[in-house]
Amino acid sequence: MCAREKNRFPSVSIACFLLFFAAIAVPAFAVVYQTDFSSDPNWTTNDPNNLYWDSVTQTYHALHANGSSKYAYVLVDYTPGQSFCLRFDQIIDQVPNGAGATVGVFNSSIDLLGTGVASHWVLVSGDYWSNLYAGNPVGTAASEVSDWEPNVWYTVQLEYDSSTNIAKMQGWEKETGVEVTALTLLVSEGLPLDLDRIGIPKISCESLNICEYRIDNLTFIPEPATLSLLVLGGAVVAARRRKG
Repeated sequence: MCAREKNRFPSVSIACFLLFFAAIAVPAFAVVYQTDFSSDPNWTTNDPNNLYWDSVTQTYHALHANGSSKYAYVLVDYTPGQSFCLRFDQIIDQVPNGAGATVGVFNSSIDLLGTGVASHWVLVSGDYWSNLYAGNPVGTAASEVSDWEPNVWYTVQLEYDSSTNIAKMQGWEKETGVEVTALTLLVSEGLPLDLDRIGIPKISCESLNICEYRIDNLTFIPEPATLSLLVLGGAVVAARRRKG
């Protein structure tokens, strides 16, 4: 699966070498979708007042409630049955009890409890939980009390291996590289063949508490076992100012 990126490289020359090597080793179309939100990604949303591209912070902003029918997504050209890796940066600005941040890969249901693979970081009774949802439709999540906290940037990585039907989620602090969560979930029936969009889903549950969060530097890669160097080099060259 796609390799976890290092925090920093000692020189730009190493990054250039990685990109050069990746360019000759991996087809240019390998990265299906990538954005650093430096410009408007024009995601489809039914709530543009709360789910939108923020031109000031150059991130995608979400003011999103559990129990909401609101969503934001982008369509991707994904070949059914492929393994994939979705990686993005995330910061949770405000999170009351029972609310959380959710991003994932879905079909037209675009629903956390529908079909796909998604991360859901939520505050419950004072504990910061991370949850991995995956399935067709999703079943019981893999969950743990983890070490994330509000107002810190994290990198989140979602993976699905079609040869084993195993979904994984990792999360680590962007600045230090310290891991805060790692979950694995067997999707016994496999994922459906109609996954075609990435984004922030509807959340069909009872709580109406609202979470405010932002996402940045999102990349979607099919068959990621061959793409480690491309992601690694691209992450270095694409790095820009740290966002607060």
